[in-house]
Amino acid sequence: MTYHRWVPLVCCAALAACLTASLPAARAAYRGRDGDLVYSRHAPSGHDQIYRIHVNGSGTKRLTSFPADSIFSAWAPNGRLIAFDSDHLGPVEIFIMRPDGTHLRAVTHLPGANLNPDWSPDGTRIVFTHYPQGGTVGSIWTVRADGADPHPITTAIRDQGFPRYSPDGRLILFASTTSAGVPALFLMHSDGTHQHRLTPLRLHAGSGDWSPNGRRIVSWTNVDLPHSVIFTIQPNGRHVHILTSGPRVRNDFEPVFAPSGHRIAFIRALSLTAQTDLWVMRANGHDPHDITNTPGTSEQSPDWGSRPPHPQ
Repeated sequence: MTYHRWVPLVCCAALAACLTASLPAARAAYRGRDGDLVYSRHAPSGHDQIYRIHVNGSGTKRLTSFPADSIFSAWAPNGRLIAFDSDHLGPVEIFIMRPDGTHLRAVTHLPGANLNPDWSPDGTRIVFTHYPQGGTVGSIWTVRADGADPHPITTAIRDQGFPRYSPDGRLILFASTTSAGVPALFLMHSDGTHQHRLTPLRLHAGSGDWSPNGRRIVSWTNVDLPHSVIFTIQPNGRHVHILTSGPRVRNDFEPVFAPSGHRIAFIRALSLTAQTDLWVMRANGHDPHDITNTPGTSEQSPDWGSRPPHPQ
């Protein structure tokens, strides 16, 4: 079973309808100085690998070089570690590495597939999506950053994925579907209780990311349809604000906040069949610009890290 088979079902239609790329995801941003971005790129080897880049588009560095796929990555709040998922040892597991790609170690050792990692605000735990072996419905699990104490916090009836801790660690945002099969964002307490739908059904919302102050959530529309745009919403479900718009052949998705909260990175495809690039804009949607511009390959799944307080 291939890695891409484990893309959560909540957004599978987006792959075919929008971009034929792996499923978008977004990460949590925590207060700090804006550092580098990490993202996944389809490498010349034919596999997806994790890359790092400065926000001005310079300094691109490939961090993984496996004969396998590495797709979803997340910066630790202090900017000193990166969690990511990969199937380079067989099953899809969560790993941790330093920002230069060294000192790799496995965090999960669970049968099935384990993907979409995100860090708790204090950096002690990682929340992720777990698919049991042979299963097609994902649930939300958590594990200590040293690999101890893995356990589920939800028992999913419908597919759940892309969990994101709120900046204060009290809530978790995640993507799922309603009983009618409509994609939406949901919130719950960090122990898995008090689950409730956040986004209006009309949005068909994809995965989301918290602003560093916790007052807004950024996401994207039409996860199961063409022509997606970026929007923000308050955690109480009010004040939906559309940030991007354009031709119906264009798709904007996978938005993530910068640690400062002043900018948003996202993935854009200029047509339904175009390659995808990593873009950055102001948090109000102004001044969008392409920072990768890589014809012939596609980027996806960005995360924006904080600059460490001291040189590494």
